[in-house]
Amino acid sequence: MDVQVQPNKDKERAMNLLRAYGKEFLVFDPNDQPNVFAEAEVRFPPARGGRVNPKQMKNWRHLPHMLQFLRDRYGIFKSGRLVTDCPLFILRPRKGDDPKEFRKAFQAIVAKGLVWFKCRRVHFCGRKNCLAQNKDRLDLYDLVCWLDGNKDPNHARKVVAEHFDVELANFPKPSGRAAKSKAAGNREAEWLRYAVPKQALERLFRLPTSGRGAPQRFVAKAVEAITGAPEIPYDGHNADAGDAILLSKSFPWEIKLKEFGAAGRLFIWLHWKQAEEQRKLMLTHEEVARALGILIKTMKGWTRELVKAGYVEVSQDSKPKYSWSAKYRSNAD
Repeated sequence: MDVQVQPNKDKERAMNLLRAYGKEFLVFDPNDQPNVFAEAEVRFPPARGGRVNPKQMKNWRHLPHMLQFLRDRYGIFKSGRLVTDCPLFILRPRKGDDPKEFRKAFQAIVAKGLVWFKCRRVHFCGRKNCLAQNKDRLDLYDLVCWLDGNKDPNHARKVVAEHFDVELANFPKPSGRAAKSKAAGNREAEWLRYAVPKQALERLFRLPTSGRGAPQRFVAKAVEAITGAPEIPYDGHNADAGDAILLSKSFPWEIKLKEFGAAGRLFIWLHWKQAEEQRKLMLTHEEVARALGILIKTMKGWTRELVKAGYVEVSQDSKPKYSWSAKYRSNAD
């Protein structure tokens, strides 16, 4: 995708979104009103080697795709408008939180042709040490780092590049004394994953597959087991750490598993087993159903759901076995 010259269709979508929201521009500060016609756009020089400058992805022309990305990954901006509930309240609600205090608390703004994000209730929020309180504006990379709990901007660059299907240049690394100080107190730019103990996965898959509330209980326990696991470095290839399986830290487990419902059991199992095999699985439908302890009819139903969503691929390479693989990113996104 050529991100420097967006198709006219994408420009129309962005402008229609801004025009439709025009009646409610009063929610913005006067200087933040997205009058993209009157303002000179900020331009960034291309990076070396023909790769795209990551800052160019903040251009307002990417606004519709940006909001779609945030909806899919974090469940925010679901209305398609430029105001949403607090992302932390959506992703990590606390006991006792009053939904009214977080409603329409976060917004996207356009200034000088760039998309930014900001909290609308900085002075009234009870959450402490929140990045949105400490920075006046967040760009897309700040937002991804904040919500993923990973401070490395190159982590956000990888996530954005994958979604937009574009090759982005690296953000510059700190140099000199600042770099040495950072390296001394932190393992810089490590790719971390959840190291979920295999024993925890075995206990998880012993939960009942049927009965009242069985899918919901499985999802709740799965999210707890995965996101509560320790984080260790991932080399980008081997997801089997011996006594643990390395599962994605950036994947929105709670949101997606709730969407998958009962089929989430198949999704997790495929990631587990393909990590152990270090390749795609070659299995019959009967073998998969037997491993999960379910009927073949049920297993085929789960498979259809996940294939349609784009998170599982199944192809018949050699009869009667099929090639199975699970993915963290859907082609439909």
